Amino acid sequence: MISTIIWNIRGVKSRGAFERLKFLTGLHKTQIIAIQEPFVKANQIDKYRRGLGFEGCYANCNGKIWVLWSAEFDAAVAENNEQQITFKITRKNDGEVVWFTAVYAKSKQYLRVPLWDNLIHCNNYIDDPWCIYGDFNAIMGPKEKKGGNPHRMEKSWEFISCMEDCGMVDASYKGLRFTWCNARGRHQRIWKRLDRVFINHHWTDKFSFIDIEHLASTGSDHTPMLVKCSTSEQPVIKYFKFLNFWIDRPNFKTIVQEAWNIDVEGNYMRRLQLKLKQVSSKLSQWSREKIGSVFDQVKEWEHKMQDLETEYIDNDVEDLRPQVHKAQAEHTKWLKCEESILKQRANIKWIEEGDSNTKYFHAIINERRRRTSIHRIQRSDGQWINGEEDIAREAVKYFSAMFKDEGELDLQHLDCIDQKVTHEDNIRLCVIPDK
Repeated sequence: MISTIIWNIRGVKSRGAFERLKFLTGLHKTQIIAIQEPFVKANQIDKYRRGLGFEGCYANCNGKIWVLWSAEFDAAVAENNEQQITFKITRKNDGEVVWFTAVYAKSKQYLRVPLWDNLIHCNNYIDDPWCIYGDFNAIMGPKEKKGGNPHRMEKSWEFISCMEDCGMVDASYKGLRFTWCNARGRHQRIWKRLDRVFINHHWTDKFSFIDIEHLASTGSDHTPMLVKCSTSEQPVIKYFKFLNFWIDRPNFKTIVQEAWNIDVEGNYMRRLQLKLKQVSSKLSQWSREKIGSVFDQVKEWEHKMQDLETEYIDNDVEDLRPQVHKAQAEHTKWLKCEESILKQRANIKWIEEGDSNTKYFHAIINERRRRTSIHRIQRSDGQWINGEEDIAREAVKYFSAMFKDEGELDLQHLDCIDQKVTHEDNIRLCVIPDK
């Protein structure tokens, strides 16, 4: 598990702010801290590292971003400029690698352009779990602002485009809606969501549990963010899913017809259920034996195609040309199958022809899976329940009580209701429908 606090603290020297940071660190067993605007000279960072009990620390080139980490990690700085620092974090006990980018963006739009360019540059070489977090001094839409002049979307395009180019998705949050307030009078007050966390699809592949909470903004005009990420060891139950690309495969209709024509016993609904079960079972078996893993097929044909093209270039043998074309056709066919599966999983009904973005689809799939996970529930008495086993037990208890037979109903007051359905109407409604 990784626990991180991100806070534009606006002055770590403040006794109240430092004490709160120390309290939050101990309470949540934080392993990484990112601070923006500490208002303290960078050469003082080691003093605060010792005060918070951390092993390593680093300040960016202008001293406006501090990052501190615990003894269980090794950190190597990959990028260091005025608006961001990027770290490669390695866990000492198992060698697992993740990347963090701490951001403190400039307040002027044109001054943020080098930040977006630098993040896109980082994306060119980072192929591991990557998290970008901090104060971006920009919002993504009108809903992320309250008060002041209406937000103009042209101010957001560069920010949105950068995150899309990097394959990043907003990790969402719970808690306060906005992370910054100008703290002015009622009619001049403005709230914005300037601080946020982005993750790539490698991150959601690695961490099944991602929890971001906006805490109370005591001691600063910005809200501290608490980020917790962990993996779940719970076994995943796999249910039958019909894959749309099956219908274009040879023998698909034959498999369905043979499975449907098998005789089964029972009433109409029972027979329908058994026939559907037969079809799903036969299709699953056929897919495993005749198709296999589409994603593995894509990789396999890509390697074959590369090998044949290399041999064709080196030896210039004309007989190899048809084999190269065949491999290219097979690779294209499996790529289309992969794209069909990803579209179906992401529940995306439309995509511009030719614009196949596999990283985008993976991000959508993993984000939907994460959003639909239940991490805690609230009982009727207001108490919160955490942990998968406790949540499951409480859910069973709740629905068992909801559907439990409470004895005979008291029907004495039904006489007050006018009878609208006659006995003849009831007889007609109960007749079995003909074809």
